[in-house]
Amino acid sequence: HRARSNDGRLVALKLLSHDREDALARFDREARLLETLGEEDGFVPLLDSGRDGSGSPFVVMPLLTGGTLADRLRKGGALEAAEVCRLGERLARALGKAHALGIVHRDVKPENVLFDESGRAFVGAVLYECLAGQPAFSGLSFLDRIEKVASGEAVPLERVRPETPPVLARIVARALDRDPALRFADGEALARAVGECVHESGRARRARVPLVVALGVLVAVLAAWVHFSGSLRPAAPSSMSTEDETRKRNERWDALELRGELETVIAECTRAIERDPMDARAWRQRGSARLYRRDLDGAIADCSRALELDPKCAMTRAIRGEARLEKGDVDGAVADGSRAIELDPKSAVSWANLGLARFRRGDLEGAISDSSRALELDPKNPHAWAISGHARLKKEDLEGSIGDYSRAIVLNPRMAPAWGNRAFARLKKGDLEEAISDFSRSLELDPKSTAWWGRGLARQKRGDLEGAISDFSLALELDPTSATAWANRAVARVERGDLEGAISDFSRALELDPRSSTAWANRGLARQKKGDLAGARSDLERFLELAPDSHDAPEVRKKLAEIEGR
Repeated sequence: HRARSNDGRLVALKLLSHDREDALARFDREARLLETLGEEDGFVPLLDSGRDGSGSPFVVMPLLTGGTLADRLRKGGALEAAEVCRLGERLARALGKAHALGIVHRDVKPENVLFDESGRAFVGAVLYECLAGQPAFSGLSFLDRIEKVASGEAVPLERVRPETPPVLARIVARALDRDPALRFADGEALARAVGECVHESGRARRARVPLVVALGVLVAVLAAWVHFSGSLRPAAPSSMSTEDETRKRNERWDALELRGELETVIAECTRAIERDPMDARAWRQRGSARLYRRDLDGAIADCSRALELDPKCAMTRAIRGEARLEKGDVDGAVADGSRAIELDPKSAVSWANLGLARFRRGDLEGAISDSSRALELDPKNPHAWAISGHARLKKEDLEGSIGDYSRAIVLNPRMAPAWGNRAFARLKKGDLEEAISDFSRSLELDPKSTAWWGRGLARQKRGDLEGAISDFSLALELDPTSATAWANRAVARVERGDLEGAISDFSRALELDPRSSTAWANRGLARQKKGDLAGARSDLERFLELAPDSHDAPEVRKKLAEIEGR
């Protein structure tokens, strides 16, 4: 109802026409909670609440005359993606505050998003409608719409508005997922995802104007639209606590690490440790960042300190186990991983690390089993998908490994090893162009990886000998002790006609690995082409000593006979 307050202001008066005691009690409780939320939180401020002369409850709020989001969509159609990101984050954060109080809004829709002079907010299916200009689940009748909601048949945004940024389309698709377990846990989680979209796109700025949500208004019709979740308990109103600040700090560190901003994480954790040397979480996070920066000793030292402070932290055990595994300490890795699972049997990270340890031991079935267990617990764990991909690649299950690596890449597009390993699988499968593309992306993310050698192989097979030699040379700059890289560059030089360079490279490969029968055979063939028959005979005879029963042995014997015949 439109009403006027005692001071003459126009206000909105909402009445709850309900006489059930439980509904009235919940109304009083929520009214007290919402008094702590205001315009700066994205809510219509609660000016007053109570009971009228007949005992019916009422709430008083400012009268907003800017219309609803539904009005604006009807008049102007779909919104720009940047505006959706900016305002979607605002409303999602408002809903997150409500969730923290134990209140779950069951009727978020454009009709219930109100405007002051310039602010707007929306969430979930409302995001879809703002981007697409139509509801996510539409149909000719109410029953049609219900059927589509039940089946999860929202038309993908990419088909309705192809210009929608992919990251934003994925956020909306997740918010609409049919499986509640795969949706965002609450409004705050959605807000963080949309906020990251804002920052990463660089095309939108956070809204500074006040905007309001009809969430507070709907408290007056509690029985119909607002419910308490059984798993949430209303918390006593309070200002931002140290615990809240620490949680947000930790979430920021996790997000930075996921984006690959490791130096920033290390710097911030170091400052946190200087302020509080007993901060086990900061020690653990810095250890994790150092692990991914390949500072294995630093990672182990940081995690060991974190475990002194908090010996029952399964995550720290898992991270230290991974660092130990990378250093070749398989037994230490298994010990840490097993202890982590004892502390937390539902730790997906620990199961994944055990899977990796088994892979390193050559237990491929065990690796697949452990990584599968990790994925049952956390289907969005990119490392578990990558470990499963490793084992499948080793088993020559190329399609399976490509699928696993692809899932890892979708979940973490900055995981350079997943790009590189998917490239190797595609190279084995004969998909040279796709392999080269994946190797190149891996090198963009990690210029010091072994992907130079892999891309060299793919280029060589494609006939790009100059490109192959260049890549093998860069691989050798990073690791001059790689006998394989020397031998591969030698083969490319033979194909290009550079016999002197090839013989030199084969010789270096044999210094590093004297038992490489293939290098002996190839150097022998290069020497034969160059006219050094004595050298060729010696190399080919050495090959037959090392591999007398190999499938190449008959051809080598034929070459020796040719040399003898001359």
